[in-house]
Amino acid sequence: MDAYAEHRAGEALTHRQAVLIVLGVLLPTFMGSLDQTILATALPTIGRDFGDTHSLPWLITAYLLASTASIPLYGKVADIHGRRFTLRIAILTYMAGSFVCALAPSMLVLIFGRVLHGLGGGGLSSMGMIVLGDLVSPKERGRYYGYFSVTYTTAGGCGPLLGGLSPTTCIGR
Repeated sequence: MDAYAEHRAGEALTHRQAVLIVLGVLLPTFMGSLDQTILATALPTIGRDFGDTHSLPWLITAYLLASTASIPLYGKVADIHGRRFTLRIAILTYMAGSFVCALAPSMLVLIFGRVLHGLGGGGLSSMGMIVLGDLVSPKERGRYYGYFSVTYTTAGGCGPLLGGLSPTTCIGR
């Protein structure tokens, strides 16, 4: 059982305690959301580097399909094994996908990495809301949804900006 669930069984969390827990799950939520838009501006460079522009739409589609398909599975796993365990699995899967993408020698491997990335990203994006549902009553959730709205909006805005920062841009080539 998670620490906040044990605490909640005894007494309600204070607003400060709930905010600290929510802030703890906002970084994974940000990372999962950021990855949905980060490739938008990098696609031409990726296509040029791999010499395969026809497969570029699969980089976005693979992530979104895997992410969308995995969200309900993460909810079920979180109900069975706990929120903390499930979030750790999502983070490890996301990191494995990042590793595969970083070392991809071909477009096919990169697409596979994006699928793995999406499987982890689905958990990162959904676990924050699941934890919020455990923390506070439905009447009080509106106060905390603002934090998630800011996180999703910021990730959507930062994604294309960060995706456009290629190594050649940074070193001035």
